[in-house]
Amino acid sequence: MKKLLIIMLMSALSTLNAFANDVPCLSENNEDLNQLEQQLNNCKIDYGKNYNTDEMLKAYTNAENCLKTVAYTIFDKYYTKKNLQSKEIFDTYIKAIRDLNYNLVQGSDWATDNHFAEVYILEAEGATYTTLKRIILQYIDELRHECIDVVD
Repeated sequence: MKKLLIIMLMSALSTLNAFANDVPCLSENNEDLNQLEQQLNNCKIDYGKNYNTDEMLKAYTNAENCLKTVAYTIFDKYYTKKNLQSKEIFDTYIKAIRDLNYNLVQGSDWATDNHFAEVYILEAEGATYTTLKRIILQYIDELRHECIDVVD
């Protein structure tokens, strides 16, 4: 089951690369990609000063929403022909990666029997955030590569 889920996710991600819009590679595009990468880097987890588990979870949610906004901006500008499909695939990926991370850290009999929910829930959210950020950076890098290919 896990292997099938991973294969399906990788297939979906590789399919998205094929849908990138035929945008001419201009210096404005490179600047736009740099701005998108900066927006991505600004999606940080801010726990505040006096934080507890609930506040930490809110911080992860805020950071992940920020990441999603950057991804949607990419789809709106560079995946116009498959915009809705790209967003749906991405949203499905977010859910799958979150479910996978939660299962990794909470799904074992040992973790379930010993009630490590609070500790492991933060680990799962952190892994989800890191994975999403890495995937969005891959989108930006792919667009840069496509620009280079157009120029060559």
